[in-house]
Amino acid sequence: MRVFEQELRSHIGEQVQVAAATDVVIGLLVSVTDAAVTVRAAQYPGYGGEEDVSVRMDSISYVRIML
Repeated sequence: MRVFEQELRSHIGEQVQVAAATDVVIGLLVSVTDAAVTVRAAQYPGYGGEEDVSVRMDSISYVRIML
């Protein structure tokens, strides 16, 4: 297991911002695998509803833990 994945796994259940090459996803970190992270994000901000968004590990530019 890579150090990056281990560190991300320690933050499952926390609010994160995941920046990829073409998008930024903000929400609750729900899972981390060697291939992708999954974030539970608001479907339409301000209108309720959520969706799970997967971001491939190799496309992540950075992950910010929202405190």
